Amino acid sequence: MLEGYLHRRFPGLVPKTLLFGQVVIQIRDAALPSPLVYAQGLVAELNEINDYAGQFHHDTNPGGADTVPVVSSELKTFVTRALHVVHKGEAHA
Repeated sequence: MLEGYLHRRFPGLVPKTLLFGQVVIQIRDAALPSPLVYAQGLVAELNEINDYAGQFHHDTNPGGADTVPVVSSELKTFVTRALHVVHKGEAHA
């Protein structure tokens, strides 16, 4: 969902071939005149959401993704944070 949001917020600037963490690095390293600099305030939030989600992803946690227990309160917190990024364009306060 966040990848899609970034593709739509910055059309043509976020290659669809990049993994989400790579997109965040691209935003972090952006310099003017790139519009990606306007998302740099989201980098810490995007990294925290990515770190949480990565533990359930087979590419980032091979052999362990299926064994990580899902804690519903944690999941709800990170979903709320991700929705906040999409709806408000800013990190959750």
